[in-house]
Amino acid sequence: MFASNTTTCCYCGVGCGIVVSKDNQERITVDGDKNHPVNKGMLCSKGMNLHYTANDKGDRLLHPAMRYNKNMPLQKVSWDKALERTAMVFKALIAKHGPD
Repeated sequence: MFASNTTTCCYCGVGCGIVVSKDNQERITVDGDKNHPVNKGMLCSKGMNLHYTANDKGDRLLHPAMRYNKNMPLQKVSWDKALERTAMVFKALIAKHGPD
């Protein structure tokens, strides 16, 4: 049994439609969406190899990590904490250098 979702390829700005499927062994496949008006089921070489990216879990970030100074190791934090810190840093940079 396959679970499938239609989405958009992430490699360029064309916006090709893809169908991402997962089988019972958690293997992911990627096919062109035949009903999509942009690519009509066709994929370029990058799109045809998208499943390698989706299946590669070797260096994939699954949760945010943060350090409190450059000498400390990265620590796993919640998404809320990471986004709150990101917003504070952007706010400080905008206050110091302006919005542009």
